[in-house]
Amino acid sequence: MKNMIKMINTIDDISNSVAAISEEQSASAEEVMATVQNITEAAIEVANESKGAAEMATDVSDAAETIKTFVDTFKLEK
Repeated sequence: MKNMIKMINTIDDISNSVAAISEEQSASAEEVMATVQNITEAAIEVANESKGAAEMATDVSDAAETIKTFVDTFKLEK
């Protein structure tokens, strides 16, 4: 009987260990998912900012071309 109680206690200890490990794994998985979500949001923000920067660069280029056209109009010939 003592042997059976000892085995039951061992099984109970193993079961508790497995439950604790499972909880730790679940918490780790949630942390990884949160990190991935943060990275995804940061990547989207960078993409949007890059698009805005590209649009501004196009605007600056267009403005430079307009200014060049005006300057060419007023160039003095020697």
